[in-house]
Formats: sequence, structure tokens, C-alpha cells
Amino acid sequence: MVDTIPVEDSSPLLQGDILVWPNRYGVWDRYGVVLTADCDIENDKSHGLISYVPLLTFSGYVQEVIFNSIKKQESGEQIESIWKQINKLNRENHSDAPLLTKSDIIDWVMSEDGALIAEAIGCKNRNEITKLSRKIEIFRAFATLPNAAQDYTEAINSLKIAYAVKEKGKQDAALKIVQDKIKSSFDNLPESTFLITSVQGSEDSGLIAMLSHLRQTKRENIYFLLSEIVSDDHALRFSRLEKDYKYGVAQRFGHLFSRIGFDIAYDRQCEAIISRFSERPLTSGESK
Repeated sequence: MVDTIPVEDSSPLLQGDILVWPNRYGVWDRYGVVLTADCDIENDKSHGLISYVPLLTFSGYVQEVIFNSIKKQESGEQIESIWKQINKLNRENHSDAPLLTKSDIIDWVMSEDGALIAEAIGCKNRNEITKLSRKIEIFRAFATLPNAAQDYTEAINSLKIAYAVKEKGKQDAALKIVQDKIKSSFDNLPESTFLITSVQGSEDSGLIAMLSHLRQTKRENIYFLLSEIVSDDHALRFSRLEKDYKYGVAQRFGHLFSRIGFDIAYDRQCEAIISRFSERPLTSGESK
């Protein structure tokens, strides 16, 4: 079963059509898939605007999404452990010491090493100092990574360097961890994505629809011939999702947005204003 099918230049724009912006090269700006319904496009119910979501290449997904996810996970785990250890030792040596926040701890460990921090909280246990220093070293290795890599190669190399710190300099072990982390991320893609394994007319091996990143472009900026592209805003329609995949993307997109709600603060705000209205005294001419 194929994900996409070729599309004739004479075919009208439809939901599931895949777009490429030939003059754009950013990870989030290169590809997209049309989500506007066929009837809305035909009857111009969207007033000349076409809704779509970005499609990321596998390498782009690694450098933008997986890279940042690993950074947050690893640095988060380390700072959680550091926070607990510092507060525990501080309380043991200073019974009236206030509880330090994670924000306080992060600022502290980014500016001083473990030995100085241990001295400040009165810890003289060498084993505890060694453990604290080691955790801080690992935390810094991940926390100082950028939020997104410049390209796929930088993403892999940066993560390998950080994991080498965690693995005490073992480069092969570090690379194996990076490979396993990336594979696990692809094996467990979130519901806010849809994997397109192959695309007719694209050199990329697969694309990932980022369903929570809805965008719009003008219908007049979508062309069917490469020779017509003259601006960075111009997109080329070059392929189309096969029918089952088209409906699959639309269904998952609809399911995703049907589950998005306001937070509890909004519910409480509604309850409060309804309560105030229902409890107010009646004025002349009003009746319950």
C-alpha cells in the first residue's frame, strides 16, 4: 500500500495534497500537507486561504524535536536528583535552612562546581561530594545544549558528546545510546504526528505531519508547475496522499483538536461569573 500518488497538473487542489516551498530550506518551512476540505476549497469558504500542517523530514524531526526532547529529559532527570540531594544535605547540616527551589539550584550549579556547593551547605562527606559533582557535570553537559541543532549531523554529534560525559568518556557507548534514543522516539511517535513513509516526487525517505502546528497560506500562492515559482511564498503542489491516508490524517487532526480544552482556571472563572449572576438581587422588571 502506497502513502502517496502522482498528481496531474490539471487536477484541482484537494485536501491531502502535498506542497513544497522550493525556495525555503528551514526544517519547518519546506513541506506541508493541505487540510482544508475539498468542498471548502471548491466553494472558497476559506476566503482564499488554505490550511495546512508542516511536514518534517526524518532528519529534520531529529534535529528539531527529538534533540530538544532528549535535552529536556536528561537535564530534567539530573536537576531533579541534584535538587533533592542539595536540599537533603542542607537540611542535615542546617536544620533551619529554607527549601531551595529548582530555579535556585539551576542558577547555582551553572555557576559553581560541586565541591564549592558542598562546602556552602556544610557537607564534608567525600562520597556525597563526588556524587553531587558527577550529577552537576552531567546536568551541564545536557543543559548547555541548544534547543535545536543546526542540522542532523550537529544533533547527533552534540548528543554523543553529552552522553560521553554521562558514560565517562566511552564514545561507542554514547553513540549507541543516541541511536537507541532516536529509534525509540520514532517507534513511539506522539498522536500529534502522522508518519508518511514515502512521497512521490520527493527525495526524502519519509515525512512526519506535525498536526498541532496548523498554518495557512494564500490559495493564489500555490502552483502546479515548478516554472511558475518565482517567490519564497510560492508553493508547488507535487504529490497527493492516497485516499486512506488522506482521511487518516484528517481524522487524527480532528481527534487531536477535539481533545484540546481550556485549563481548569477557565472552568473556575465560568463557575464564578455564573454564581455571581445567579446570586445577585433581582431588580425591577426582572424575574427568575
